[in-house]
Amino acid sequence: MENKKDRFSHTYSSNKQEMKNIRKKYLPPKEDKMERFFRID
Repeated sequence: MENKKDRFSHTYSSNKQEMKNIRKKYLPPKEDKMERFFRID
């Protein structure tokens, strides 16, 4: 069992627009199905 001093917990709340901005900044861009189709072809 882990010691409590080794744990970290954080609660964060934000609105949907802020979450979209964060995801856009840090996650790879999502391609839609047509873009994927043309890339594969």
